[in-house]
Amino acid sequence: MTARCIWFAAVLALRCTRAEGARAAGLGDVAAWVKGKGGRVHPAVAMAQDAHGGRGLVVAENASVAMGDELAFIPAAAGIEASEGSVVGAEGTPGAAELQLAARFLRVWKAEAAAPGSTGYGPYLATLPEGYATGTALSDDEAGCLSASAQAIKSEYDAMRAAHVSALLDFAQLDAGLRGIDVTRSDALYAFHTVLTRAVRASDERAPALYPVFDILNHDQSAPNVVVEATEGGIRLVAAARVAAGTPLTLNYGRHLSPNKILVFHGFADKTHGDVQGYLSFPADNADLAELGCRDAEAVVVHRGGTVSQKLIECVVFSILPAEGRAAYMALDAEARAEVVAERRLDAAEVYTGHLTQVLALYPSPHTAPCDAKHLTSPLGRAVLATNELLRAAYLRAHDALKDEVRASGRRRRVEVAGASKPKPIKRRREPDPEMELGEDEDDWDM
Repeated sequence: MTARCIWFAAVLALRCTRAEGARAAGLGDVAAWVKGKGGRVHPAVAMAQDAHGGRGLVVAENASVAMGDELAFIPAAAGIEASEGSVVGAEGTPGAAELQLAARFLRVWKAEAAAPGSTGYGPYLATLPEGYATGTALSDDEAGCLSASAQAIKSEYDAMRAAHVSALLDFAQLDAGLRGIDVTRSDALYAFHTVLTRAVRASDERAPALYPVFDILNHDQSAPNVVVEATEGGIRLVAAARVAAGTPLTLNYGRHLSPNKILVFHGFADKTHGDVQGYLSFPADNADLAELGCRDAEAVVVHRGGTVSQKLIECVVFSILPAEGRAAYMALDAEARAEVVAERRLDAAEVYTGHLTQVLALYPSPHTAPCDAKHLTSPLGRAVLATNELLRAAYLRAHDALKDEVRASGRRRRVEVAGASKPKPIKRRREPDPEMELGEDEDDWDM
């Protein structure tokens, strides 16, 4: 039985520091190895590397694949699965399952380095990058130019990294498979990044694992041409469209992955992004808001083209109703609620337009030092600048569209949030207000 759904441990983008031509094995070597494990790789699938060391799968020259073609089948036997037994510090640690996998990877990787050919994973390990350009490599100036949301994501990311590295170093001291092998903090960091950026759960029931070939796919949220099918024996890569020679093969890692998460986890700007967070913050324990779906990060969004989701408008309408009005609203059926939202849409548009003005201020100006192009000159710095601009552009389009909608209606009055003389300003890096108000979306900060 197959299922077209896969839960990613994090994301799989392959932005690495390896230099052009430095890889030890091409796709032909690892493809032959996968086949030896019972897998399959389409002859049209090749690996390409750009001038900056970034790599990905492409359709080979003078070849093409049709929609529905199997591009690869990677059996479970070719993957690296989580370590058996408990890793010191894993229980209760965020990403505990990934920590177990990092421990297994660390054992395999270091053992293979100490005695080449001893683990049987040499051809796969040779395809991995020598390093990862993630948010941990940001300079102080670059980190200071992150938006408030990206700052919060990086804070959680850094805390997880510190906990995992400490646990992996303890594991290395106790593991029989690493006895006599020196394991440094840099080794533990490499294991952490390898798993965080490449691991996948083939189904909800399976532990995360690392799969060769599959983890060379790059990300495209808007127009991916590959889908993944989880099977009982492994995973299959299938063409979602006809793909011409030389075209990159790409996968959508998940709609839940915001441009800020891509930036922090992988150090590049996701120019293929779709919806972005709506920046609404409400109490987590409010049952009415949960019922309405106002904490659904995939529903309360600003679309890339500049429109806002109907769910976002409904949640803003609900927030500006007086307490008794909210209770009455919850008693209505779906049709009656839609009528209320339609009647109050312009009210909500005025409120949210003002709010977006404050949201835009969360993103550092690209024209002011040190967050301008003259100062952010490294690849990571340029990624920070580009991500901020991508998000500012999306919010600015939404701001202008809503403002035009209100103007077209002939309205000029300011709508105020019920219970307050005016909305509270959003300050950069502030903690979310526990009261119901327009604010930063905490859900987008989650790992």
